[in-house]
Amino acid sequence: MSCIKNVFHLYGYDVLITQTDGTIESELHHLNLFNKLRTHGIIFAGTPLHNKHTNMIAGTPCIAIGQISKIPSIPSVHIDNITAAYEAVTSLIQNGHRNIAMIRGSGTSAVGGERFAGYLQALTDTGISMRKDWVVESELSVEEGMRAMSSIAATGSLPTAVFCSTDLMALGAMNYLLDNGLRVPEDVSVFRFDGSYLEVDLRSYLARNI
Repeated sequence: MSCIKNVFHLYGYDVLITQTDGTIESELHHLNLFNKLRTHGIIFAGTPLHNKHTNMIAGTPCIAIGQISKIPSIPSVHIDNITAAYEAVTSLIQNGHRNIAMIRGSGTSAVGGERFAGYLQALTDTGISMRKDWVVESELSVEEGMRAMSSIAATGSLPTAVFCSTDLMALGAMNYLLDNGLRVPEDVSVFRFDGSYLEVDLRSYLARNI
């Protein structure tokens, strides 16, 4: 995000960053705020775009990131989520983990379906059976990450590693583990996906709590 801000500032634009709760209703609320502010453009990172979004964007230049846009007027920039998740889980396996849970996004979105597909394929290719009760859907928030980790712990046995679809989910999972006397990563490793602005916050958090 800092790189994006630097480029905009180079051309004399200010950047307004808002964070939703991962629901369409919240996204529409923020898009409506942008309309009122008469923004010159929108970088959209959220749920799959559809008509509700485009109606609210109302002609403002927009680009979607983290998904493949199916709307001709809105270009998109995305990564190969399946391959990236596959490589992430494979790295956990190569480091000796065989009991790997996942906190995934809901539905068929990139943070849901695609990253789960990579997780499942990595397990399958190495002959590891997936435990359905160790795969928990979560909204994109710290609180939901805590709830998901609590659900995994409630199965009666803990995995040695948890693959989280987003940084916020990972932070929630770590909160739960540390609050319950477990060490990260000594007792349970937590693998986060994205490497966003939370990187420094995660490091300082762990330094204070481990």
